[in-house]
Amino acid sequence: MKMHFLGGGIEIMKILAIHNFHRKGSASGDDQVFKSETTLLEEHGHEVIRYTVANDEFDKSGFIGKVAATFGMLWSFKNYKRVKKLVESEKPDIVHIHTFFPLLSPSVLYAAKRAGAKVVATLHDTRFICPCATSLRGTELCNQCGDGNYLRMCKYGCFKGSKLQSFIIACIFTSSSVSQNLKYYNAFADILDGEGYCASPFIDGSSRVIFSTDIEDNKRFSDFGDYFEDVVAIHQIIVTGENGAENPYSQRTFAYNGCLIDNYKPMMNSGNWLSDVKSESNILHAVISPNNYGLKVGDTIKQTFYNENGSVCLDVKIVGMMKNGAKLFGATSDNDEISADNESTDKMTVEMLFLNYYSDVAGKPAFVYNLDELEQYGISYITEQRMLIPFRDNLTEDEISQAKEALDNFTIGAIPFTQIKKDTFSEIRKQLIVLIPIIIGLLILIIVSILSFTAITTHKRLKNYGVLYLCGGRWKQCAFINFTVIVIDLILSVFLTYFVMQSMKLIGLLDNTVVMFTLNECLICLGISVIIMIVSLIMPLVIIGGTQPREILKNNE
Repeated sequence: MKMHFLGGGIEIMKILAIHNFHRKGSASGDDQVFKSETTLLEEHGHEVIRYTVANDEFDKSGFIGKVAATFGMLWSFKNYKRVKKLVESEKPDIVHIHTFFPLLSPSVLYAAKRAGAKVVATLHDTRFICPCATSLRGTELCNQCGDGNYLRMCKYGCFKGSKLQSFIIACIFTSSSVSQNLKYYNAFADILDGEGYCASPFIDGSSRVIFSTDIEDNKRFSDFGDYFEDVVAIHQIIVTGENGAENPYSQRTFAYNGCLIDNYKPMMNSGNWLSDVKSESNILHAVISPNNYGLKVGDTIKQTFYNENGSVCLDVKIVGMMKNGAKLFGATSDNDEISADNESTDKMTVEMLFLNYYSDVAGKPAFVYNLDELEQYGISYITEQRMLIPFRDNLTEDEISQAKEALDNFTIGAIPFTQIKKDTFSEIRKQLIVLIPIIIGLLILIIVSILSFTAITTHKRLKNYGVLYLCGGRWKQCAFINFTVIVIDLILSVFLTYFVMQSMKLIGLLDNTVVMFTLNECLICLGISVIIMIVSLIMPLVIIGGTQPREILKNNE
């Protein structure tokens, strides 16, 4: 819809308002805000399209519907599809999302954004930092879950007064946090296991210069260059349009060295990450975030870069497109300034080095370049934000002291790797303390279930084993029949799961969810399968070993 103006210059817009109502009769503030705000917008001439659901739908649904709705709290395929279709057909000027928990789920945010709409959201509560959305316990302010120990919810029954429901919510929040911390630590485990520091470039006036291609800026630091390995950092380059003209592709540049490219891959929408691309003559490769320029994977644009000889104009080939909001090392807004006042050494985990990059929030897309390719053409760059500076192996205490002195002259807020590692694993340990009892409980439940299932199926097949014995089979060897059946079932389950996953991937269903089946999940499934096979072998031997074929046949006559 084309926007037009009323007298006085007021823009008239088409607005899609989305909200998850509470139960009928609930005096909910966000429900009242949604009703009042949409009515007020209409009274001022705006066109408002409402897309709403209510929690009463959950109460009216049957058992299967309730189970589906429970899983839909994580990702609602139904609402994702409906919102995406609505945005594509109505083409609103803006989508305003209010409450999306529990029935709409975060899927509506992705649906609106992927359909090309501009999206804003109103946070009516504190659910993003408090699973109960109130930050209250009774009538008192409570932020105890802020340290990641969500098990306190079970103690107080914070979620709807139920300790069981609080326990389930705590599991979801805690497992997600542990997974994130491990993911980012593992990317740089080899570096962080050694000696070194995490630091930010020293600011001299308005410039941030360290490790740049300007020799004068690094003259003092170069005397200590033998003490350091390759620095893992974000580098910024100055890019203009073709032949120095104003750049039609305004961008936030990230130049990563080989270590960072090889160890970390952001969430991708399409194409390849830089580590999967082969170098080409007179071509730079870039992975970009979603943009309003119409750039897509496979496009090539002309860009001018500054170097020691003045400038060089090169083709930039777009080889990959990241997801909007993908985590990037050192991704901050251009307005963020680093100073001694805002550097905090109280706590530093590896995850804190990565931030989400949203093109619409930053005002420009991210362009990630390969630093090794830039250096082939002598392209100038400066280093900014936090960086990992590893020391070389086998340095003496005096050399480490001199290296630290060199860093003090060029950086601020230096934090040793040992502290980062300690803080990261301290955070993980606190969360694992919550998960360990849960894991043990689930493991016991799985083992008891397997034992019960195997015992029942073995007893049901005893008559068949007796007949097999009369036909010449050895009695105790009949136990291996049960084992063989279980193994065949597991193999068929694996093939069926693989077929379903690939089918969903081909038709695009997996593109609409953040659920991932990684190596960790595969290992967990493999471990459970091994337990099932062992029990299915031992349990029949125990049961069959305590009976005689004649007794079985006589009891089943």
